[in-house]
Amino acid sequence: MDLSLSKFRLQVIKQGRLFIAYSHKLDMATTGKSEDQAIENFADLAKIVEKDAPGSDGSSNRSLTDLGWTNRAKRWFPPLRSNVAKID
Repeated sequence: MDLSLSKFRLQVIKQGRLFIAYSHKLDMATTGKSEDQAIENFADLAKIVEKDAPGSDGSSNRSLTDLGWTNRAKRWFPPLRSNVAKID
């Protein structure tokens, strides 16, 4: 699995004092005190995911499965989101 950042579009938004770098394709986000720091943090996270990615020998990826990702037909899918209603 090659997670080069050039392959992914990152959305960077400012929320309060923090910048958030988010990839819709990977469903992952990081934060930083600046836009550059948020992107650098995302690159670090991508390296960790790449390091733990399944190899050609079919080894499993515990990091992604621990986070709720599923592997079906040799493709990784992010965890499903559920809508939670607030009860007063």
